[in-house]
Amino acid sequence: MRYLIFILFCTSCTTYQNFVPVTDLYNVPRGSTQFFIQTDMEAVKGALRANTITYYQSDYGLETEDIFLDEGTRAKYNIYPLDSVTVKVVPHWAITQKVIGQATAWVGTIGASGMSTEWQRVVYKTSEIRPKKVFDYGVGLFKDLGHVSY
Repeated sequence: MRYLIFILFCTSCTTYQNFVPVTDLYNVPRGSTQFFIQTDMEAVKGALRANTITYYQSDYGLETEDIFLDEGTRAKYNIYPLDSVTVKVVPHWAITQKVIGQATAWVGTIGASGMSTEWQRVVYKTSEIRPKKVFDYGVGLFKDLGHVSY
């Protein structure tokens, strides 16, 4: 138990440089894993290009490349057209290697061995800072294109 408290103390003392501004949202239902925008795919592509976010296009939709929100948080979005006027956005998040490196320095290799840079689907909870930040950033990217619902 003392070991867990030490890990929490060490990781809470670390700050990361922000690369993009993220506006906190307060109207997102707890547990949301995706959001919908009343717009078409061309408008979404335009918003991505305007924010210099590269993406891949497939038969099913779009997938962005990694977006570094800060030194510790990566974001990626899968975007699917549902019909000609509705788009579904599924956000994913991951930590960076820097977070693992700092954890290793503080608690050792064994303490940081359970950490992973693998992508995880966002489940919106206000108490989980990184997934919330990724979701809020995604909504902020597209909110001016049309009505956003959860």
